Amino acid sequence: MSIYPLGTLMEVIESVKGTLIPMKVAYAYEDLVFLEHNVFLLQFTDKENKVLLHKNVTAEKDTIESSIAALKSAAQGKNITIVEGSLYSIEQADDENVRINFLANDQR
Repeated sequence: MSIYPLGTLMEVIESVKGTLIPMKVAYAYEDLVFLEHNVFLLQFTDKENKVLLHKNVTAEKDTIESSIAALKSAAQGKNITIVEGSLYSIEQADDENVRINFLANDQR
């Protein structure tokens, strides 16, 4: 089991101000970090300072791009690199679980 720098990533996320998308961690599970608004999620990788950013298929691209740029900029200050991941959709699996479906980027 890997140990991820969740505290550092949370500092980065919560340091981003003045964007259309409020930056606040809602939940972390294993290597995934869910943000409150659910228009994108972050995923730790095997490389200590590299994080994937996955976009929700329902997110308005023009609305989230400035927030993503601000997040990437803040991450550089903490020696974390955020790179584009894939698109994803999320659905309720049962009363307590959700299912995340990662898609190829051209399936929007």
